[in-house]
Amino acid sequence: GNIGATNVLRTGRKDIAFLTLSCDILKGTLPTLIAGYFHPFYAYGVGVATIVGHIFPIWLWFSGGKGVATAFGVIFVFSPLMTFITFCVWLTIAALTRYSSLASLISLGACPFIYYFMFPSDMGFLNAKFFFLIWLLIVSRHLKNILSLLKGKERKIGQKHDSTP
Repeated sequence: GNIGATNVLRTGRKDIAFLTLSCDILKGTLPTLIAGYFHPFYAYGVGVATIVGHIFPIWLWFSGGKGVATAFGVIFVFSPLMTFITFCVWLTIAALTRYSSLASLISLGACPFIYYFMFPSDMGFLNAKFFFLIWLLIVSRHLKNILSLLKGKERKIGQKHDSTP
């Protein structure tokens, strides 16, 4: 239903799915990193704009990806360690449940809390609030997935589209 790496993986093309994932991560990392070079606070605005631009691209009639990989790229600029921890949480949830959407929601939802407890300072609180804003963006794009999870109809990682009604 969208251009994200998980849906590309459902086509059976792991190589293209990996390329999509890599490009989406870089899409979040590079602009945020460049903005932060000019002023540290520019990175916040550009990071959010990058995720919003990925989720609602003009050239795809405002119907883009879910923003997860791009969010990981943005978070990486602020804390490579937090990105690693969040990715480990994502991998654990994905391995246990085989649901990419659930892994994304839980890992990115845990990110601000883990970050703040690791770095309890004013800057840590600011970054935690920023990571929470990112999570809200991701949740807003995953509402259909949340409903599908609750109904037991969410597709698992690698599961191809079921054409039966």
